[in-house]
Amino acid sequence: MTNASLALLYSSQTDIGYVREKNEDALKTIPEHRFFALADGMGGLPGGEIASKRCMEYLSELICQIDLEIKSKEASENEVVALLGAAVERVNSALFKENQQENNSRGMGTTLCCVYFFKNMAILAHVGDSRIYRFRGSERKAPKFIQLTEDHSLVNELILQGELTRQDALFSPYKNILTKAIGIHPHVDPAISSLPVLPRDLFLLCSDGLTNYAGEEEIEEVLSKISLNSNSSYEKSLQEGVNQLISLAKSHGGGDNITAILVLSNPSPR
Repeated sequence: MTNASLALLYSSQTDIGYVREKNEDALKTIPEHRFFALADGMGGLPGGEIASKRCMEYLSELICQIDLEIKSKEASENEVVALLGAAVERVNSALFKENQQENNSRGMGTTLCCVYFFKNMAILAHVGDSRIYRFRGSERKAPKFIQLTEDHSLVNELILQGELTRQDALFSPYKNILTKAIGIHPHVDPAISSLPVLPRDLFLLCSDGLTNYAGEEEIEEVLSKISLNSNSSYEKSLQEGVNQLISLAKSHGGGDNITAILVLSNPSPR
């Protein structure tokens, strides 16, 4: 699929893992609108599973409307950023209202991370501790593998304040306490950012069921094989990469639901 000079290939998967009784993760890929997202329902709340699914449903409807609006008015990058931010806030408002009205799902909340590809830009939005990463091949001067989002969590705040090291954070009892989530409060302030996309940039969206059980070096190694492997098609390589990421988290215990989406930009022909 194309958008000006941007072409995209993708693969995605969600897995219940070995411990959870149900999968509270949800994902959505809408390639015709160049939109990819996932949500991780908050464990321990009765409506976590409902929240993640509702979040994807509401946001998908809004993105389809937004994409048509962007195309019809030839929107600028700043306008697209504003539209995506407003969409996330509307989703939060809708889920919060459900919390107030439905006793069986009261307390439901979810994380959210998503990417909308606009021309040669990636517009990112996130709330909570689901993450977005980017991998670039060795021919680029920029770092190969970087985290593009900052967790909205108590542990991350303590790290940023210098009160906790990243190594200690792995074993912190506050590891799963979020400072922002979708549906918990009447208003939410999503983190929105944009960045240029280069050919063969590889984006990973994932829930903490991956990042809590697999190290970043292990994840980077899987992504490097996708970007550099020339023995198979990119479509097959992306699917294999997603499968390997899920297997990696499960090999380290699989104590949570695991979701991963891989999106590759402007792949060269093979």
